[in-house]
Amino acid sequence: MNRGIWASMDVPISSDLPVSAIMTTHAWSASVDDTLAEVEKLMTAHNLSSVPIMDSKGTIFGIVGARDLLRCRAARTNLRAVQAWEICSCKPIEVGPEVSVQEVARLMLEKEIPYVIVMESGLIKGFVSTFDFVQRLLERG
Repeated sequence: MNRGIWASMDVPISSDLPVSAIMTTHAWSASVDDTLAEVEKLMTAHNLSSVPIMDSKGTIFGIVGARDLLRCRAARTNLRAVQAWEICSCKPIEVGPEVSVQEVARLMLEKEIPYVIVMESGLIKGFVSTFDFVQRLLERG
């Protein structure tokens, strides 16, 4: 695993701080059948950096992030012709709200993933992205 600059940073984060303290909370999701244009509209309207993609049973299928949309735009993809399921990261990692921030950070580094979904009793409570960690660092600085 290549941690790059992060390996050299000594950033103390309380080991008992739950991930719920830094997660982004929202109730928005998109359907696997939504077009990328619809997903982008949802993300723009609610100032989201990513959105969970749900199937017809309400199960999380994956996540579409702003980076995914930027890649599609850079490739001149017709966002009205591509459905969310076609580009989302499949089967995101899920954790409970009580899991420590430190453990979530470790998991994201080990799996090399930018997002973790926070679930409780089968419902999405929020998500944590690398953006949330960067924001936390800036607030502490």
